Amino acid sequence: MSREFSLTVSRSRRFALASLAAVCLAGLTIPADARAPNGATPGKSCKASYIASHTQKATKIDRAKQKARGNWEFQAWRNFGGKYNDWRKAQYAQYGCSKKGKYHYCVAEAYACSQVEEVGG
Repeated sequence: MSREFSLTVSRSRRFALASLAAVCLAGLTIPADARAPNGATPGKSCKASYIASHTQKATKIDRAKQKARGNWEFQAWRNFGGKYNDWRKAQYAQYGCSKKGKYHYCVAEAYACSQVEEVGG
């Protein structure tokens, strides 16, 4: 009886490992550009890496956000190239701001995306 049980466990363990390997291999065959965050807008190609700007300091909150957005665009350009550095195309874009004394500190965070060109056929 114990021999039958050990064969069953072994088969189920092999099946689990084979299933896990298949899922991993399927994930590797999808290009990184295609693995957009959930809810990404159709027609966009988004990077899987989340980008955050360096903290930017200004006396007015609008200026702090503008500086943070500019730094985010630079970080996106540096990491992924000019195709992905547009804040308006970014997915899940948000600011994190706080005030300390007379200064506002802001960080811009988002997934870098580019517009997918339509291929005529």
